[in-house]
Amino acid sequence: GAKSLEFARKIIHGKIKNCRTIIRRNLSQDGTAVLKALASCGKSAKAAGSMDELLGIEGNAAHIYFSCLPRLIKAKGQEAMTFDFKGRNRRPPQDPVNAMLSFLYAVLAKDLSVTAYSVGLDPYLGLMHRPRHGRPSLALDLMEEMRPIIVDSVVLSMINNGEASGKDF
Repeated sequence: GAKSLEFARKIIHGKIKNCRTIIRRNLSQDGTAVLKALASCGKSAKAAGSMDELLGIEGNAAHIYFSCLPRLIKAKGQEAMTFDFKGRNRRPPQDPVNAMLSFLYAVLAKDLSVTAYSVGLDPYLGLMHRPRHGRPSLALDLMEEMRPIIVDSVVLSMINNGEASGKDF
């Protein structure tokens, strides 16, 4: 109902703000257009009139964010070829960057499932992610806001600091 939509709006708005933070922290070139586009998505998310509208806004923001992600990867030489990120893909991930993102998203989802359960919440009943057998929908909802700051930043740091290399894959 209305409370679910209000909570979901806050999660998606927070996720978009965190995406903007990752771009500001890691983009050495001018990212004004991307940051403005994401800010617009954030404003739209706060005003979304339905869950479907909100999920459409979130999808648009994710597309903008992930299209900018290759500009945040600073691998050089052979490693640049290894970490050549063309966009988000999964089930199964098709490249090392997507493999790292998917693996760490799964770890975060597991941690949030345990946390939700430990405080008496059912991690399988979510707001945005529809319940499906074996899917921790609430954990997936909760992790949306955290994904850029907790996972994406770790993946970028691992690649940009040379902690992950082609031989790891």
